[in-house]
Amino acid sequence: MADPYVLIVCGGNTCRSPMAEVLLRDGLATATGPSRVLKVQSAGVNAELGSGAHDNAKAVIGPALDAHEPTQIDADLAANATAVLCMTSSHVAAVKRKAPDHAQVRLFRSDERDVTDPYNQSVPVYERCRDEIQAAVPEVIRFLDTLTASRSST
Repeated sequence: MADPYVLIVCGGNTCRSPMAEVLLRDGLATATGPSRVLKVQSAGVNAELGSGAHDNAKAVIGPALDAHEPTQIDADLAANATAVLCMTSSHVAAVKRKAPDHAQVRLFRSDERDVTDPYNQSVPVYERCRDEIQAAVPEVIRFLDTLTASRSST
């Protein structure tokens, strides 16, 4: 059986979802709850295949994005994830079309707000996006802890 994973989804898989992938992975690495066993992957609903992470995303995250290659979401990738965390409500809708029976598709932010899209904007805009994602990571980990604990008790 494959390792359990959480999937983070945005549009092109060059900015928000790869940044969130790294930040959530870092958060889970120091977590003590049951979600610490989850792997983290990212994908895009319209992935820019072959483009790598955006240069400004690399600038604000660092070398962890150097080898990133965008991935196109498909039904299997979504359906096999423990949870799918999306950057916008339109991404939630796109994932639900691909995996209509998946119960754990939701926005990355627990306040039900979209994560601001920094695509092709300045480094300070990417920094604000990174900070927005980072601020949401503790709540995402709490959600994943609850989800992972409930799955392991069934």
